[in-house]
Amino acid sequence: MLGLAYWCLNRLEEIGVETLDNHGRYFYKESHAFRYGYLEFPIVDQWLDILRQVILRSWPEIKLKEHKYEMVVTHDVDRPSRYLFCKSFSQFFKFALYDLKVDKNLLAFVKSFWSYVNKEELHPFDPYNTFEWIMDVSERNNIISRFYFICGGDTILDADYKITDSAIIRLIERITNRNHEIGLHPSYGTYLSKNMIHNEIRNLREVLPDYNQDVGGRMHYLRFKYPDTLRNLEAAGLVYDSTLGYAEHIGFRCGTSFEYVPFDPVENRIINIKIIPLIFMDVTLYSYMGLKLDETSLRRVQELKRKCYIFGGRFTILWHNSNFTKLMQKEFYEKLFKL
Repeated sequence: MLGLAYWCLNRLEEIGVETLDNHGRYFYKESHAFRYGYLEFPIVDQWLDILRQVILRSWPEIKLKEHKYEMVVTHDVDRPSRYLFCKSFSQFFKFALYDLKVDKNLLAFVKSFWSYVNKEELHPFDPYNTFEWIMDVSERNNIISRFYFICGGDTILDADYKITDSAIIRLIERITNRNHEIGLHPSYGTYLSKNMIHNEIRNLREVLPDYNQDVGGRMHYLRFKYPDTLRNLEAAGLVYDSTLGYAEHIGFRCGTSFEYVPFDPVENRIINIKIIPLIFMDVTLYSYMGLKLDETSLRRVQELKRKCYIFGGRFTILWHNSNFTKLMQKEFYEKLFKL
């Protein structure tokens, strides 16, 4: 039992694998959990719960730690604005015209011009500027949202903003003033680069209220190589990482919903960083898995949440701020907070 837990938690099946997807990620269909049908079950949590029951029955005088369920709500800030950071007026106009054709909202089309022109802050009517609404929902549910910002990168898949942009600095101030968390979203090329991660966390710290505060985060595009990426994050000083979930499928990549400290089986040592497994991501459901945001999908996600609740674990979700442009997305998201 303990050997299998070690195998799952420290991702031994991923080490040295050369069959990767087009983003260099371990492919979920290669995993033992997917091939044998338990990817949507926290098998390590179940094993350890059985062990717990055995210990309590055999030695009832032993006091074991009680775990309390928690919902961890995170947001990767890939695109904080639909219009503000467009590279040119022609790009902006293309976006605005497309939105007008889709939404048929002339007033929103007119307001989009102000969103593009005003470089000092995000416009309230920008469709990707959902930060206040996100924080409102979290606060109603007594949850602290975690917002992960990109602080570098130069590929087409990286952010269109800079962490030093006035609008981003003001956004970070709004988030921290409401006591939500700011974290790092290391850019596309960083997952194998210690120096790049180090530079990007320095860029983030320079705009934080407290330069020395603890910082966690998640890799852009969930790019991750075990244990190399963890070593680089550790060296950069991040306190936790929440990348380990599959982009293409919801569930328990590490076999657990609990936060844990990983082990490096190559260097034979503990890695000084915590892993917070990612259980559910918005685009996984409706882009990769091709499911609708309907009651059937909701029940499937709620079942993941229920399993986390049973074992007193963490239901960690990722929903991008830019993916609340449709009413059904907001409605589905709010229902996730109900067990």
